[in-house]
Amino acid sequence: MATYLTLRSLTILSDNEVAMVFIDSAGEEMTYRFTSTDTDQIKVINGEDSFSSQYRQVPGPATPMWPERLASQALQAYQDPLPAGETLERLRTECHEELHRRWHSGGRRP
Repeated sequence: MATYLTLRSLTILSDNEVAMVFIDSAGEEMTYRFTSTDTDQIKVINGEDSFSSQYRQVPGPATPMWPERLASQALQAYQDPLPAGETLERLRTECHEELHRRWHSGGRRP
């Protein structure tokens, strides 16, 4: 029987760290932490040593890179929150006003 790890959850731990919980085919959970570091303006995402030794061996089997990409995207989303409440209403009003202005000016931009 083939054994796989399936992503169960992702938790933002800090501005530069996430934890991913996986469940294996037998129902056992394991957690790996991923950390973001900026090196000369290049963002690098690394799994903890236990993840890297299992999945990023050189030489080793080719395994998907989505855990690091997912960690990167989660941290980006965390640092770029969605507007809500009064802020969302203000943005919505500004958008509608701009569309109204463009419609009534024949669609020309100033």
